[in-house]
Amino acid sequence: MIWVVAGTRDARRLIEGIWRAGLPVIASVVSEYGAQLLQEAFSGKVPVHQGAMDPPAMRSFVREKGIIAVIDATHPFARVVSENLLKLAAGEGVAYLRYERPSVDTTDFPNLIAVRNWEEALDALGEAEEGETVFLATGSRALPQVVPPLLQKKLRPIARVLPDLDSLRQCLDLGLQADQIIAMQGPFSEEMNRAMFAQTKARWLVTKESGAVGGADAKLRAAAGMGLKTILLCRPALPYPCATTDFDEAVAWAGERLQWSDKERLFPNQNMKLEHETSTSEI
Repeated sequence: MIWVVAGTRDARRLIEGIWRAGLPVIASVVSEYGAQLLQEAFSGKVPVHQGAMDPPAMRSFVREKGIIAVIDATHPFARVVSENLLKLAAGEGVAYLRYERPSVDTTDFPNLIAVRNWEEALDALGEAEEGETVFLATGSRALPQVVPPLLQKKLRPIARVLPDLDSLRQCLDLGLQADQIIAMQGPFSEEMNRAMFAQTKARWLVTKESGAVGGADAKLRAAAGMGLKTILLCRPALPYPCATTDFDEAVAWAGERLQWSDKERLFPNQNMKLEHETSTSEI
């Protein structure tokens, strides 16, 4: 079984490619909403596990489902999950591939400050003047780190989050008012971003380098066109042993892993040869 750890829109396309190639695939997502999208997309023909898994749960999952390869197609900023999957693959002898959406070229965007973490982002916002609006297109998980310091500095944060109860409750618990919350499903076009920035009178944009699929380029273009100062959180750098940004390569990799698994099962005495083949055929 090929395990695709999903968490993005393009992960669904990857799962579809593996499924249409006739390969046995199982997907996992954290949120109920994500599971619903996958179940609807494949009409229940692809098994979906819903819920977060810690390392022990991941090990049990691999052993129970007969996983021989894992494709990490989580969000570019799901660092902890990727680190856990790398350790799992090494410990369980499971092949690992990181599928990551291409990055956005940011060289032509003025007023852009690239930062490595939220501490640097908050330092950059030290230039903001009291009362200015900071548009947070960061996802809900970052809000507890970002919103309280902004409120302390008497800035006006606007949080754009998914339209689910947990995200809305988190915003309210952090002290945001109704006019400081935009609950909508993205990604958004450049025109929609412009409209939201104008409506909220935003002077700053804080966002992540989540790639064009995640709408990063549309946000950056809209902000640049309106003269907003942009703080861009760069992707975490991890030592992926095998990675690709190409769907076809990821599907081919999955097929190769199943072929090698079958050879090892039928011809166990040729393991040394197979290990050599694997090492010279990685993407």
